Amino acid sequence: MRCLDAVTRGSEPGAEVNELRPFADRIEVTAFKHIHSAAEAPDGENHETTIGSGPIPDARLVLLHPPGPSVLDHLTASGDEGSSILYQFRLGRFSLVWNDTAGPLRERGPHLFETLESLPPTDVEVGSVLGFNDPTNGLRDIVDYVERLKPQVFFPVHHDFVAEYGASQRMKGVMLREMARRGPLPTEVRWLYDPQDYLRPGLMTFDPEASQWADPGDPVAAGSCLPARLRVRARGVDFVRLGRRRARLAHPARRVGTLRASRFCVAGVGSRAVRAAHGKRGRTRLVRTTAPGHRARGVGPGSSTTELEAAYPRAPRIGSRLRRATRTSRVVFGTARGRVRFVAVADRRLLRDPHTLRRFLAYVR
Repeated sequence: MRCLDAVTRGSEPGAEVNELRPFADRIEVTAFKHIHSAAEAPDGENHETTIGSGPIPDARLVLLHPPGPSVLDHLTASGDEGSSILYQFRLGRFSLVWNDTAGPLRERGPHLFETLESLPPTDVEVGSVLGFNDPTNGLRDIVDYVERLKPQVFFPVHHDFVAEYGASQRMKGVMLREMARRGPLPTEVRWLYDPQDYLRPGLMTFDPEASQWADPGDPVAAGSCLPARLRVRARGVDFVRLGRRRARLAHPARRVGTLRASRFCVAGVGSRAVRAAHGKRGRTRLVRTTAPGHRARGVGPGSSTTELEAAYPRAPRIGSRLRRATRTSRVVFGTARGRVRFVAVADRRLLRDPHTLRRFLAYVR
């Protein structure tokens, strides 16, 4: 291994985006300086904050692991700690981003949004979820990074050194709510709890050759994925249909999922563009797609709400940001900021119960 400077000393954020090869050519590394966590005035959008969420330490853990020296004595909110380097590591078709701080890019580095979006696709992000901007702007900055990188999986860091003894447990819900404000994001949040999860290295051990990291642009991977253009029908999307049991959805396009959600890649779009939510007995009750070419009457993700209203003049609202194609249709459109974010198909029992419908949409978020 060779020791290399990530950026030139004194470099401005985003001025250098360097390609490093500390392990010869086996592992590719991209590094650039970004913005350290810092406090800013409220932006008026009322973001989700951990302030007042009432994290409660586990008293049993306090007894097992008594507090050591404080880490807070010399911290300031100035944002100048000299550690604001973001790294992306690439090995084969697997990529991981590490950013141990998340700064207010909107105020101090808006040009860095383009830098984040220009990186090769990110599979896993290991990112800070704690910052000095939380009291005034909540977890806005943390989710700004997630929104631009669009990782498949996100792991939190930089939180348990102040939210010790399991006190970070409620932070996950705050982050998920802030993510939900941005519309559908293709990211699964896998929280880490002190001290148990740090003794389980398997939680963050990855196989770079696993099929879930397949590049949708790879001809082999693309050939096994769902087509980029499909018609969304009342029964589902292609072979991903309502009523089918999870076991019957085995297909080369299927990616790693959970008991309640299966994921499927779409050629040229991504490895989790189509998702299916299952009931307790394994039957598919909802199918959702974020692929722009998957459409119902010409309306799909990316279409304007004006186009939606032209295709479905009487599309009734069934809750905040949700519209049903017609009063009897199984097709549902998720909207945000004047655009269609996803198209879904749900069984009639879900459509009669908006609360349960939202719960199943959360399974495939």
